[in-house]
Amino acid sequence: MKLSLSWPLLAVCMVDAAWPDPMSYRGGIDIRSSLAMVDQGQPPPADLGDRSVYGNSSLFHVWRPKAHFIAPNGWMNDPMGLFQLNDGKFHAGYQSHPNHVYWGNISMGAAWSTDLVTWHDYNSWVDPRTLYPSQLYDITGVFDGSIIPEGWNGYPTIIYTSVKNFPVGWNSPEVEYSETQSLAYSTDSGQSWIKLDFPVNPIISNWPTKFNTTGFRDPYAFQSPRLSALLENSTSLTNATGDWFLTISGGVRPTEGGRLYLYRQTKPNDWLDWTFLGPVFGTAGNSSYSKWSGNYGFNYETCAVTRLNPSGKATDDGSDGTALDVLGLGTEAGRLDHELHWPLWVAGSMSLVASNGSAQFDREFSDLFVQVTQNIDPNSPGLHDVGSWGVRNNSDGSTGVVTIGQKIVPEITTAFRSASKVSKPKATTYASGGSSPAYVPFSTQPTGRFYAICATLDFEYSANMTAVDYPYAGFRVLASDQEYTDVYYDFANEYFNVSRLHSSLVTSYNNNTDYGPLRLWQLKDAKTGVISRQSLQVTIIVDNSILEVYVNDHFALTSRVYPWLANSIGAGFISWGGSSGKVTVSNVELWDGLLNAWPDRPYDTITPLEYDGPLVPWNGT
Repeated sequence: MKLSLSWPLLAVCMVDAAWPDPMSYRGGIDIRSSLAMVDQGQPPPADLGDRSVYGNSSLFHVWRPKAHFIAPNGWMNDPMGLFQLNDGKFHAGYQSHPNHVYWGNISMGAAWSTDLVTWHDYNSWVDPRTLYPSQLYDITGVFDGSIIPEGWNGYPTIIYTSVKNFPVGWNSPEVEYSETQSLAYSTDSGQSWIKLDFPVNPIISNWPTKFNTTGFRDPYAFQSPRLSALLENSTSLTNATGDWFLTISGGVRPTEGGRLYLYRQTKPNDWLDWTFLGPVFGTAGNSSYSKWSGNYGFNYETCAVTRLNPSGKATDDGSDGTALDVLGLGTEAGRLDHELHWPLWVAGSMSLVASNGSAQFDREFSDLFVQVTQNIDPNSPGLHDVGSWGVRNNSDGSTGVVTIGQKIVPEITTAFRSASKVSKPKATTYASGGSSPAYVPFSTQPTGRFYAICATLDFEYSANMTAVDYPYAGFRVLASDQEYTDVYYDFANEYFNVSRLHSSLVTSYNNNTDYGPLRLWQLKDAKTGVISRQSLQVTIIVDNSILEVYVNDHFALTSRVYPWLANSIGAGFISWGGSSGKVTVSNVELWDGLLNAWPDRPYDTITPLEYDGPLVPWNGT
């Protein structure tokens, strides 16, 4: 299988694998002998919030996923170093801080796969790091990087952010040269990486502008026939003619907003010299595109650039009229929860900046293939709102909507279903009514906390009904009499919700409702003119504490829930509210069991935790 890489579709689990705060030592007290036996047949003990009582990974397995990409233990965050080897295997790296439960002296851990379903640690699960701090220029961290498959001397080459000293961060007094970009290559298919010696490394050190930056990290290397063609006649201004481009994420301090800086390889096959072209994209601080978008915050991180058409990755020079240029970006400090981060998509087109021979990204709509929904009723409410779609008037007189599609890699859903016991709950129609959710358990219940639900939801269409006439409808998961999580569509407000109000008896956990905007379009039959309503095609993945919702191949929402009771595993239908509308739930399947994504690892991958002491510039646990 050869894959055109649209890697944000890879499910990566950001996990504090050993909650809560299991330090080996704190204040000179050794708490390693105080491991608690947990009884999940009873409500959680009152002292569950006392982290020293449940120290040292004693809750390691309680909420740990099994079907996702996850580090063997300790802290992990951003995916990095994602590429396909010449032998067809996939390499996936991630930010790793083994034997610690907090972010700190970050390395790259890595694993490989032949199918994107099951994974195998490089080296060993005991220490899967393949690139780690070892030089003066990266002694406090190996941050995100991206791969050039045939780079230095023809070997896979990573350009990564090398961190020399702290502080770094959008709200800290970072100084120039704290974060630089360095190069390493692998002669053993990613099992280890060889860094170039100083002073060759770092290869990019200077900030690109005279302004103080909120960050200068996460280089993303890519080829773009579209950009090469766009800049073909401007090389006399830049003297850059290489085939590779590079973006670096950041922003302008203190509050001007995020910036994405564009570089170009100065000469073909020269991996050490990169020419700064200019900022290719930027937004005002703490701004949002519309109610259909998250907030851009004050700094960008982990940005990626690609070009997509309805088939997937587009490699045209600008001649494909169905293709869109797409930026993926993480933003910082644009929300109060979820570690202050948003993952966002922006779609549009590149254009030339004639004054300096660079390019800029012209936003059209935001939110990974290009998804086109045809035969939209031109009278659909809100069709021309500023949102995460574009309206297309087709030559045959019909109307279409274009957005960015995203879905689980098909190999994963196929494997999940094949490895599970599949049952098919009966189709059901729900009328409006009731002030609270009416729960109808599936006739066949899941046997544990690892399952998926697939279904189609159809809200009847009537020109005489208003949005508030329709009921809320969806599913209850991880349910018992005392704990449950409701996943449902709110037709009136156009939100898909994950209600965590009753998810866990552990009251110290965040129980806010996670939600995302989602519009159902009115469709008009091209021949008969009959109006109908777009269906909801829903997939819910329950992987112990991970809860993911995918809808209509363009909506994705990830949440975390932490039910305490062992019997909080149930699943079923829910509906309530509305006045006269009906919703039909059909094509329902329950996949019970999922699979183990890490067949080479033992069940228990706990390792001793480490405390770095009070003098390191990060939390030392």
